Parts: sequence; structure tokens; C-alpha cells
Amino acid sequence: MSSPNNIIANPSEEQYLIVHSAADHSPRSIDEYLDQAYFYYEQKQGEKTRWKYMLVLLSLGMCSVGDATEMLSIGYVLSDPTFQQHMLHEDMQRNGALITSSITAGMMVGGLMAGFLEYKQCGRRWIILVGLSISFITGISSAIAPNIQVLATLRFLAGLGVGAIQATQSVFAAELSSPNERGFIVSLVSNFFLVGIICNSILGFLLFGGSGIVYATDTTVVSKWRVFVALSTVPTFVAFILSWSF
Repeated sequence: MSSPNNIIANPSEEQYLIVHSAADHSPRSIDEYLDQAYFYYEQKQGEKTRWKYMLVLLSLGMCSVGDATEMLSIGYVLSDPTFQQHMLHEDMQRNGALITSSITAGMMVGGLMAGFLEYKQCGRRWIILVGLSISFITGISSAIAPNIQVLATLRFLAGLGVGAIQATQSVFAAELSSPNERGFIVSLVSNFFLVGIICNSILGFLLFGGSGIVYATDTTVVSKWRVFVALSTVPTFVAFILSWSF
């Protein structure tokens, strides 16, 4: 087994104690585990440029924005009269509950699956990328769902992606952050969720109102709720591009 000095070149006393604790399998605190992960990433990346670090944090923040818009968009959709008439068939109690609970159930399953994959030492970045892919594909597909059953299935699948992202991103941010700024960085990434809420609110304010139709011809009718659901996936797509790039 390599000695701790071989794991980190020229370690400080603090770094040596942390890695030595991991090497001999003695108990570690959560802070010691996160410090070890940070020092490992720091050594692996060498001279970590500040812009790349900011890019990673921005991508994790956009994950939070995408989670918020994906989770909360259905609240605006349920209030749309066109959606109530053509999708819910005026049965808000049963069909409305089916739609709202499907993504929550998916998030629970997705979070558990992400935890299992992390236990099997799958990379957190790849878990986030898969989660973003699932969330975006099923989210955009929800905009063209023909009936309530298909929409509920797609919302459940979207929940798998959202749950996987939420179970991973805060831990990832903590591992990549230096000890003296870890608390601030994790809070910052998490607070991007509020940005998603604000974006959803503005989009709902601009799009809904008047009739439930945003575009109509003799042969084509596009409901506002479908446009809203499609636009709500934009932050998730942006998060995927940013996460892929680092």
C-alpha cells in the first residue's frame, strides 16, 4: 500500500493527517472526508484555474435552477383552464393528484438510485449528466403528451432525473470546495433553486392569462401549457451543456 506521502505530493500537516486517517481505515468525521476529497481533486487537476472552478459551480447552480423549473412548472399548468378541460377532464381531485404525485415518487426513486450508484463508486459528474439527460428528454416530451396517463409516466421519469441530481449536486459542490469556503459554496449552489422559482414565476406571468391558446390555425392548436412546459426545460438543457464542458 502506498504511504500517505505518495498520495499527495508535499502534503501539509493537515493534509497528511487526513489522508493517513483514510489509509489506515480509522474513523473520519464528515469534514475530514470532504477535505480528503478536495485535496484529491486539487492534486488530480493540478493548478486549478479559477474560471474552471467557477464554471463547475455555475453548472451545479444551473442544475438547481432546472430542478426548480421542472418540479414547480406543474403547479402553473394545473391552473390552466385548457389543461383542466382537455387533459384532466375536469377531474382535479383524481387526475390532478396523479400528476402532482408522479414527479415526487420519481424523485424518491431517483435519489435512492443515485445513492446506490455513488456507493458503487460511479462518478458524481456522470450521475448528474445522466440525471440532466433524463430530466430534459422527459420534460420536453411532456409538452407533447397526448393524455394524462402518458403525462404522468413522463413526470415520474423526470422525477428520476431530478432526484438523482438533488442527491448528488450538494455533495459534489462540497467535495470541490476548499475547507474555508465550503459552507458558502454549498449554500450558494442550493440557493440557485430560488432563481428557478423566480424564472418560473416570471414565465408563468408572461405566458398565462386570457385564453389557454397561444397559437391556432384551422388545423393546429398549441396550448399555452405545452409551451410553458417546453420552456421550463431550458435551464436543464443549459445545465447539461455546462456540466458536459468541464
